This record gives sequence, C-alpha cells and structure tokens, in this order.
Amino acid sequence: RVEVKNLNSLRWIQQAVRFEVQRQIEALEAGETVLRETRAFDAAAGRTVRLRSKEDMLDYRFLPDPDLPPLVLSQQFVDDVHADMPELLSVISERFQNEYQLSRYDTGVMLEEPDAPEYFERVLRGVLARLANEDDTSMSTTVAMAKKVSNWVTSELFGRLKKQNEDAQIALAQCRVEADTLADIIALVESGQISGKAGKQALTVVMNGKAGTGGRTVAEIVDEHGWRQISDPEQLRVWVLEVCEEKADEVAKYLANDRRNARIVSFLAGQVIRKSNSRANPKAVRAILDEHLDSI
Repeated sequence: RVEVKNLNSLRWIQQAVRFEVQRQIEALEAGETVLRETRAFDAAAGRTVRLRSKEDMLDYRFLPDPDLPPLVLSQQFVDDVHADMPELLSVISERFQNEYQLSRYDTGVMLEEPDAPEYFERVLRGVLARLANEDDTSMSTTVAMAKKVSNWVTSELFGRLKKQNEDAQIALAQCRVEADTLADIIALVESGQISGKAGKQALTVVMNGKAGTGGRTVAEIVDEHGWRQISDPEQLRVWVLEVCEEKADEVAKYLANDRRNARIVSFLAGQVIRKSNSRANPKAVRAILDEHLDSI
C-alpha cells in the first residue's frame, strides 16, 4: 500500500522497512486505515514522510479492477486458518522456556532443526510415561526431566548426527533413532537400570545400525552387551562386605575419623563397583555401603 522513495543503500532500506512496519501496526491498532501513498525516507531522522496520495494523483491512473471482486474473509475462516497454522518459532521458544524452564541457549539450539521441538516433546512424553511405572518417580517431574531430555537430544543425538553428516544439516527426519527408542534409552538410565555411559553406547549402536541391530529393542541391545546394572540388594551386600573385609584398614581409618572422611567412602564404593566389573548400580552401592558402615 505504500511506496518509499529516496532509498540509496541497503541500510536505508532496512531502516525504512522497520519504520513502516511499526507505523502501520500502530495505525491499524488505533483503528486507522493505512492509506495508499508515496513516502520519502528521511535518513537523518530515520523515518518516512508523506509525499503524495496515490488515490488522488491522476498520474498513477489508479482505479479498481472490475475483474477482481472484493475479498471478504469471515472471522470463522480466519480462526480456522489460524488454528491450522503450525506453532511459530517465537511461540515455541517462549513456551519451552516457561513450561520446561529450558535456557534460551538450549531452546535456540533445538529450534535450529525444524523437526527438533516436536521430537523433543515426543521423547519427553515417552520418558515420563515409562518412569511412571517405576516405584521411584521423583525424577520424572516434567521440568527436571525436560533438561535431561534436552541434553540427550541437542548434545548426544545432534552431536552424533553432525559427525555422521559432517558439514551437512542435521536432518533429524532421516535419523535412525526414533523418539520412542531414545525415550527407552533415557528411561533405562534414569531408572538406574543402565549407566549414563552405557546409555550413550546404546545410542551409538542404534545410530550406527550395525548388522543385527535392526528390529531389536533397546532392552535386547543392552542385555546382549551386558550393560544392565546390578541393583539386587543381596548381591550388592555381598560385594560390600567383601570389600570392607579386604580394605579393613580403610574402614578403620573411616571409623577413627568420626565417620567424616567422604574420600574413604568414595574409595570403598569404587572398589565395590570394580569388583562387579562396573555393573553395580552406584546409587544402590552407596546406600548399602552407608548402611553397613553405620552399623559397625
């Protein structure tokens, strides 16, 4: 509706467009009509000024086209189109920061890949649904889990995709790792069934698509590689007792120091995990070790 003259550089074009956008928004919000007119750009003031109206100047030969009937859109049509529109990136960014409390940086990284926001939410819903069946659901609150899922998607998954594609785009739509598959991996890690390291290894196996991995579940891959952590209290208690007997001197130092030497406890826990060939659940080991040390 508006033509702007005297634009001698790209910078002036940018300034004129910004000014006109704001001017026309303010006019429409005030109930005014944006007139068809020619305006000049005042570089010193950074604004446009009216030169002449296009309707009033005969030189423009402006007249309605009889072959183009007026276009009248009902509010229902506008509402239907608006409802069918995909969520704008700015809206997604604001929602992720408010609803999931993700940082602006994490949200920005995710929005660089068109399919990532929907993929992230599918993974998050999958993880929460899987953990809801566990006895301990304290880790499955949406905000706490959203940050962890975001790290898995943007760091672990995107990092591997970039290595595979080098300088090419991430192309998440063609990724071998379905949202449900990544949710399975994260849920196994968060429930303590496998370690974080094993979860990353499982992700690599799925992404590489090595012979024999097609069609197998994450649980089957984990069991085949022996990555599942041992959380059986009886077995862990046996190892704890063995380590405390083998490292009696360290236990004595801990007891002599009024039970305040955290380094010794960490050392003993590490020995238990080593005895299990790194398969013992660290949290469960620490709980049983603390219980044993408190009892002696």
